[in-house]
Amino acid sequence: MRSRAILLSILMLASVMSPVLANDTVTTTDVEISGNHTMTGNYTVSHGSTLTLKPGTSVDMGEFWMKVEGNLVANDAIIMSSVQSTSPGGHNAGVWDDITITTIGTATLTNVTISNAKSCLIVDGSLTATGLILEDCLIGMEVAGTADVTDLVARDIDHDGVRLTGIATLSNPEFIDMSQGVSSSGDLTMTSATLSSTGLYFSGGTVDATDVALSNAQTGVTILSGASGSIDGLTGTAANAITSMDSTGFTIKNVNMQGERLVNSWSAGDLTVEDVDFTSTSGETVVDVRTSGTFTLSNAIIDGSFNSQQGSFSSPWIAMSLSGSGDYVLSNIDVEATNTAITSSGTGTLDLSNSMISSEGTGITLSGLSSSMMSDVTVNISNGGATGLDILQGQHTLDNLTIEMPYNPNDADSTGLESWWANIAVGHLDVSGFETGVELH
Repeated sequence: MRSRAILLSILMLASVMSPVLANDTVTTTDVEISGNHTMTGNYTVSHGSTLTLKPGTSVDMGEFWMKVEGNLVANDAIIMSSVQSTSPGGHNAGVWDDITITTIGTATLTNVTISNAKSCLIVDGSLTATGLILEDCLIGMEVAGTADVTDLVARDIDHDGVRLTGIATLSNPEFIDMSQGVSSSGDLTMTSATLSSTGLYFSGGTVDATDVALSNAQTGVTILSGASGSIDGLTGTAANAITSMDSTGFTIKNVNMQGERLVNSWSAGDLTVEDVDFTSTSGETVVDVRTSGTFTLSNAIIDGSFNSQQGSFSSPWIAMSLSGSGDYVLSNIDVEATNTAITSSGTGTLDLSNSMISSEGTGITLSGLSSSMMSDVTVNISNGGATGLDILQGQHTLDNLTIEMPYNPNDADSTGLESWWANIAVGHLDVSGFETGVELH
């Protein structure tokens, strides 16, 4: 009697498990799917076979995954899941696993929409796609292999639109509402990218990007140690346009941005920013950089306005704050500030040339620098301002330096150049309009 009961239990268990096992599919020949298709188990496209999704096909993945060891070809198709997430307030992301293109697999996708997965696509092999839409997934696309995608749209992604550790070429991508549009430690080539409420994050590898347009990003571009390359063309709005942490050589040029800060970094490394027009919209310091490497800013215009409880101001409060033991190279810059245009401290060096520095209060303060060189520079202080150039310690060379302020007969406190315990070599110096022209201590 007991043996019959055990046998009955085994048969019942087998009857429960068998549909799942039976409905998992491993292809042995080429397969075509059309119309509305619902997966009833996991699906493997085996090596040597091709799964083709015909135009107009809609595949409901349920809670299952697809693994491509052969070839996946899809044209004008939708891959999604009708399973509803139990997460309150969610957007039905992550209810099925993913489509994985294995290291021996390939996928060619044209006008395909993938949604509701944990990862819409995992590319360990090779992907070629045009008009690919990834939406309502936890991660849009993970690329450890190679991907060449034109007209990618990723939207409403919980984490990264593209998480890259391999090689990717993205042409005309659009990223909308996610943590990072692209998070890369691989090799990225990208042209004409549009990012809304998201940014770019480079933690390694190489970057060759052109024409990046940002909208309402918290941080536009983040650069970490190990990432090298360039962005040519960065436009739009971001609270922090650029953040760098121990960059090992990165260049961003042709920047036309609005926001709180152009560069915000406490350990920038080696970073070059050139051909800049930045409009500040807050009282934050526009360029706030500390580095032990070399920070270069050239051909830059920095201005703006902001409102605070103290009133309305027609330029940033502090335009540039530079510190650390690194080297700062500033050339052809036009900077405006309300309180201080440039303040530099630490034990590094400053090379400032061919520039216009304007401030309502103080032009330039140098504190503790080992050395500085200023040539072909004009420091313009508004009527009622305080100091043109204030130097504390170090070795300094000044040539073709003009420090000027409108003359005010009632002025009793302003000073053009004030120096404390510093060695200064002067070529041509022109100071005018201040109560005290030069004061040395």
